[in-house]
Amino acid sequence: MLRRILAKMATLKVLKLFLLSLSPFVCFPILIQGEVVHITVLTVGYTDVDTSSNLQYQCYRSEPDADATLSFGRSAPITTDRSPPDDVPHPSADNAFIRRVIFPTGDGWDRDGFGPFYCEASKSDRDVTRVSSFFQRSDVNVNDTEVMISMTSRSNPDASANVITWMKDGSEVLTSFGGQTQISFPNPIQTSDQGIYEIYYNNERDQNRGGLYRLIVGECPAGKWGPSECYGICDKCYNGGVCDDKSGLCICPNNFNGTNCLEKMEVEIDLD
Repeated sequence: MLRRILAKMATLKVLKLFLLSLSPFVCFPILIQGEVVHITVLTVGYTDVDTSSNLQYQCYRSEPDADATLSFGRSAPITTDRSPPDDVPHPSADNAFIRRVIFPTGDGWDRDGFGPFYCEASKSDRDVTRVSSFFQRSDVNVNDTEVMISMTSRSNPDASANVITWMKDGSEVLTSFGGQTQISFPNPIQTSDQGIYEIYYNNERDQNRGGLYRLIVGECPAGKWGPSECYGICDKCYNGGVCDDKSGLCICPNNFNGTNCLEKMEVEIDLD
């Protein structure tokens, strides 16, 4: 039996599977053996890299990991391997725990700003946390639908120009999925299946208008944590949050945090 991939928002949302967790951006003072470093990532202008003048993402180090070491980069080479601009401190002295990556207007970032970029936090006694933020163009040509992964319809489409290609991690062309608007994985899904998936029309990849999906395969079934037995019962996570299968804590989507992902984070866009 095949397990189908669902996508809530076809361009930027994380793929949702029965065995799936979101990128770790959560802030808790509880230490658990094997727990990742706690950080929160906020994004600004992520849906219109071609038109936004305030394109950036911010990485917040959270207690008890306010002293974690941060690094930044591109999660996968989607049409380019250009590194993001150097990270800068927050202008407020009260926010020394925040680092920001700001994409300048011009200099090709209306094109090269498309794709996944990460903030990575590390400490000697903790597991490394990497959080990816996805940025897209305003003229992306993938439907925003609650259905299988699908591409938008075109008026008077040219069949030869509408052939769809899938790519994994910016380098591996998935020939077995060629031409398909929806894909499935064999059951059980494998950890080797996780990664960043890209879907685009043939001969249009360099336009950066395709869809991006991040698939993360957890080691426990949904609602359980603590591999390999997975006896732990997860708490309720809101606003798209997902239970971390290693710690049992809620892993919150961008711009939310708290024990159950109920706290809305405000983005400070001060570019000074």
